[in-house]
Amino acid sequence: MKDFLAALWTKSALPVLFFVILLVAGGTYLQYSALQIQNRPITVNVNSRTAVETINIQFDEIDTIPESSSNLSEVSLLLGQNENEKALELLLAYSGDTNNAGILFSIGLVKNRLGDKTGAINSYKKALQLKPSYFEASFNLGNLYLALKRYDLSVMILEKTVALAGGVKRSRTLSSLGIAYHRVGKYSLAEESLIESVNLDPSSLKPRFELAELYADTGRMVDAEDIYNEILLLDELNSQAYIGLAELSLATGDVDTAI
Repeated sequence: MKDFLAALWTKSALPVLFFVILLVAGGTYLQYSALQIQNRPITVNVNSRTAVETINIQFDEIDTIPESSSNLSEVSLLLGQNENEKALELLLAYSGDTNNAGILFSIGLVKNRLGDKTGAINSYKKALQLKPSYFEASFNLGNLYLALKRYDLSVMILEKTVALAGGVKRSRTLSSLGIAYHRVGKYSLAEESLIESVNLDPSSLKPRFELAELYADTGRMVDAEDIYNEILLLDELNSQAYIGLAELSLATGDVDTAI
């Protein structure tokens, strides 16, 4: 009988014991991960930022051909069909009109689509030389510098762009400027720009995500959590916001909430 009971205990206890070991090991790993995140420096290396943020800061540009420019209806049609090379050929044929800022802007737009970043920058600059108040060219130039991680130049251009428009256009500019300020460590200016961007366009999620990242990077976890919850009020199924909240919970050692 003793041998039978011993065998029975062994058969029934081993799976339970194995399960307990898995739970302990899993809990230890999660606690270690949370400790690693909690101990990360407040000043974050831009090149090692999370995949979530990479999604948040997608390149922003105005991709509409100016209606006031002559002979550009066909170009606009080609761009709508993603015929970028043909559109560029047509634009270069018109480029003899060097006093047309709209054509130069359009060339910059198409060159950027084709991956010619330097050519796009030069075209936007030429458009701005002809028309310094050209919002679209200034906006695209500042955002292109931002995408290329040339943050000081992005700040310089976008600070001028902010004064060129109001409403949603100003909101988009302030959002990009806030990102650029964040990258160069000007946290107070970044916060001011992002908050104004949200106030001008309360439905916009992009500046809210950046604001949450800014608060998290500077140790203001409660404020970051509030922003993510605001995003969920606007978009209750937003997975990025849920991921952000989980990261905050891990950073503060609240493993249960993160899970």
